[in-house]
Amino acid sequence: MKTSILAPVFLSLSFVCTLAHGESLTDISTFAKEMCDKIRTEGKITRTEIEAKLDGEMEGVAKLLGVSVGADGKFRRDKTEYVGLPYDKLSIEMSSARECRKELAAMLINERKTIHSLQKPISIVGSWAGSPDCTVVFYKDDGNEVEGDCDNTGYKHHIKGRYVATDNIRITNVRTDPNNCKTSVQGYIKINTENSLTYGQNGWNGCGVTTGSGTQSWSRM
Repeated sequence: MKTSILAPVFLSLSFVCTLAHGESLTDISTFAKEMCDKIRTEGKITRTEIEAKLDGEMEGVAKLLGVSVGADGKFRRDKTEYVGLPYDKLSIEMSSARECRKELAAMLINERKTIHSLQKPISIVGSWAGSPDCTVVFYKDDGNEVEGDCDNTGYKHHIKGRYVATDNIRITNVRTDPNNCKTSVQGYIKINTENSLTYGQNGWNGCGVTTGSGTQSWSRM
């Protein structure tokens, strides 16, 4: 997630109070000062030097942002994974440690604000209308995987998938016909709102059935 740099480092009290886990503007400013001063207290500081310094301080950065950091160095919050900090928002070269502190603090504050403004994932457990074949019923959504069925007279559809983003699920749909012949397709579920989903899948090709790919709009019942 990348954000624009705030011009001033000074923020209103209302924004400072939105920082969770007791973190404050002072915590971020102190961290930025410590990192920049470790590079040098006088003279120019480059973006590359800041990136190298922060790469060795990922636990501290993660705490300030309110995320966890994995062994691969990637930040995670809920089901969302962040590739890394938006270093491209920093100037290529800063004239002094003061400028370094100002830009680094602004980048971290903006990044934290963006991460914490993301909407928490919506559970899709429940019944959904929109498929012409049957009512789709999801009985599992644990934040990582989903599972549900769409059955009618003689035909069963079992949908199983995994979140790849907070609003996107990669699924496999297994169709079983009256002769117990099974075929499967790959697809996706896009979460639009709490009561609206978009379902898409590749075409069926097996058990005597060949169709094209398609999409459907599902609404919560």
